[in-house]
Amino acid sequence: MEKILYILAFVICAISLHGQTFTVNVEYTYNGKKIALNDDFEIFFVIIDSTQKIIIKPEITQNTFKIPDFCGNTRGHIVFKYKKTVIGLGINPFSYTQNMRWEIGFDKKPYDKEYNIGTGNIEKTKAIAYIAFDPMEWGDGVVTTISIFDIKRYFKESRELLK
Repeated sequence: MEKILYILAFVICAISLHGQTFTVNVEYTYNGKKIALNDDFEIFFVIIDSTQKIIIKPEITQNTFKIPDFCGNTRGHIVFKYKKTVIGLGINPFSYTQNMRWEIGFDKKPYDKEYNIGTGNIEKTKAIAYIAFDPMEWGDGVVTTISIFDIKRYFKESRELLK
């Protein structure tokens, strides 16, 4: 009987998670100043393997988007585009299990103290790009920071991800 209950609980859990939609609210900070977004940005998930490049672009509504289907992929690039600025946020895992708030930022010296930890060689770093993943229901958030040594090259490489 106990074994049947465990199996039943597993099946109910699997059914409840299947098709569940999570949302992400996006905020943007440029050089320490919050930018008032008005659905005037784009988010891209770029998946690159040896044979193809897949670019997934969710629809933005009220500065929020629904986590898309990643076609079975578990990792990829996150790219943020605001007006003409394209910010590549590195390769990140696609394992979203709840609603989130993302703070995306680009910061030249002097950096926000909160995000300058882990920025490689601070003397050679000209700017940082970061994404803070803040879960809305439970758990601790995490920040991914990219040290940028050549700003023009960084923006060029970020734009090329979308080609």
